[in-house]
Amino acid sequence: MTDFAAHSSWVHPSIDRYFLPSAITAQLLVRLGVPADLLEVTGIPVRAEIAAPKAPAAMRARHGLPPDGPVISLFGAGIEPQRVRLMVEGLLGLDAPLTLVTVTGRSAELAQHLDGLAGHGQVRLVRLGQMAYVDDLVAASDLVITKAGGLIVSEVLARHTPLLIIDPIPGQEEWNADMVAAAGAGTQLRMPEMVPIAVQALLAQPARLALMRQRAAAVGHPHAAAAIARRLLADLRARDS
Repeated sequence: MTDFAAHSSWVHPSIDRYFLPSAITAQLLVRLGVPADLLEVTGIPVRAEIAAPKAPAAMRARHGLPPDGPVISLFGAGIEPQRVRLMVEGLLGLDAPLTLVTVTGRSAELAQHLDGLAGHGQVRLVRLGQMAYVDDLVAASDLVITKAGGLIVSEVLARHTPLLIIDPIPGQEEWNADMVAAAGAGTQLRMPEMVPIAVQALLAQPARLALMRQRAAAVGHPHAAAAIARRLLADLRARDS
């Protein structure tokens, strides 16, 4: 399953095994009548690259980010462009030394909405479009701001980076955001105007950010894909024996 929610439509008698993102998902499926011995908590599979250690300082040096001070990365794809601009404008107005990296991906509309913005004061702005080193950037970041898609949440947690989730879509994204907040690995907001306030509060509490990083490490599953593959092979061998 690629989201942290468990829906009754996923329950089917012909399914031999469920690979789940968390123990919470397993508990929900048991309540829906799924036998516990069919449930395997592995995490959502992510690229093998994410399981390899990456020193934040090395990733910053590789991509021209400053060695000192907080790095905040905002992945804006899937968020209404005007709301992204509101967040960026507010973050640029903070009275705190930080580097804000915005990633617009393939969205020309989102990139256009950020035109005219520039770093000033103590805030440096780095604007990126489509790029091939998302994992490097997550490893280099002190905080990631993003939507609550199951894959991006899993990738960030697997890298042990705290999350600030904005504007989750009702349904699966709300479940994903709730899981992150409940686990203590991040927080969620609905109003983009609140993002700068939340970021400033987190930066003023380094112990809280450190605890969020610890909690992200506790619930992240960087080896999920390998765990699923091993279990599938074991099941096939058992069936053939």
